[in-house]
Amino acid sequence: MMIETSVLIEIKLENEEKALLIQTMKEEQVRLSIHLAQLDELLLQLEKKLNRFDHSTDFTSIIEASA
Repeated sequence: MMIETSVLIEIKLENEEKALLIQTMKEEQVRLSIHLAQLDELLLQLEKKLNRFDHSTDFTSIIEASA
């Protein structure tokens, strides 16, 4: 009976460790998802700035002057 109890305690500890690891991984996934969303937002802002730059800059005169 003593061996069975120690085995059960060991299994319980292993399960608790696994549960903690799973919880940590879930928290990390949330953190990474937030960072990914922030990066997406920064990329969108950069694309908007580049589009404004493209539309506001006339490269034709620069190209003709260098030719």
